[in-house]
Amino acid sequence: GDKFKITKTVNNPVHMMKLKENKTRENIVITVGRMHSIKRQWHLIKAFRIVKDLYQDSRLVILGDGELRPKLEAVIAQYNLINDVDMPGNVENVQDYLAKAKVFVITSRCEAMPCSVLEALSAGVPVVSCDSPGGIREELGISNDIKNISTPLMGVCGILTPYIQEDGMNTISCEEKILAGEIVRLLKNDKLRTNMVTAAE
Repeated sequence: GDKFKITKTVNNPVHMMKLKENKTRENIVITVGRMHSIKRQWHLIKAFRIVKDLYQDSRLVILGDGELRPKLEAVIAQYNLINDVDMPGNVENVQDYLAKAKVFVITSRCEAMPCSVLEALSAGVPVVSCDSPGGIREELGISNDIKNISTPLMGVCGILTPYIQEDGMNTISCEEKILAGEIVRLLKNDKLRTNMVTAAE
């Protein structure tokens, strides 16, 4: 709608992660963000229950802190993941955690243009995200043409899964199962991860 050509795109700045070369990443799934209801990390915890069943050596790392911590701890206990999920809180050395991880996941209700995703990509960690309003599609190189997806969409540097509806804590929803499936896809497919990381550069 800019018929007078008076607007200009200003891209988000991103803190490039300075990493030591690590050719032996572990089966670590990671997310970064404050523990707030808009981030909805409980969906990732539930999905990780499926991932853990398939990859016994996998771990989930949740960086950040906030008022949602007690709820997340309860979900972790409910799904018998106490020994499999690390929540070290707010840390200054995010790059050290990203250097070990294979997959970054985001499950927010909505996002503008999440810097955590850009930082993960700069650290060589491809992304799995549920579809949500905001700029996540642009970050992953996915068109906005297809709305309300019911199956995953493969992007240039990540995978988009259907928006996760709220349906309580006692069952793992269809959308959470799809999220888990795409996390597993990236964990087991070194070539796909490498291609996405290269594209993100």
